[in-house]
Amino acid sequence: PRLPCLSLQSCEVLTNINVVHATVLEVATQRIEDGCRVAAVSAASAYHCGGGFLSGGRHALEEAFCVQSTLYASLEHVENSLSDGFPAPSHASPVKTHDGRNW
Repeated sequence: PRLPCLSLQSCEVLTNINVVHATVLEVATQRIEDGCRVAAVSAASAYHCGGGFLSGGRHALEEAFCVQSTLYASLEHVENSLSDGFPAPSHASPVKTHDGRNW
């Protein structure tokens, strides 16, 4: 099917859907090697750095990313930098509750 392109220019994008028996990171790596631009989106935990990675959770995408990459080490580095008083970019700041407190 043809879907509208989300840009200021008028264009159409051909979308292909494939079922591949591989991990998200394996497919992303292969697509990059094929010259594609790739984004892998994961609904991460707002409460625990790396989701259930440290407690043995291996079933959600965030935990799988932590097992297969350096994601957890990167998240932990940012978390430690914040607690050491280093300024962080706004996108790396902790999520706030409705009354302004950290989760």
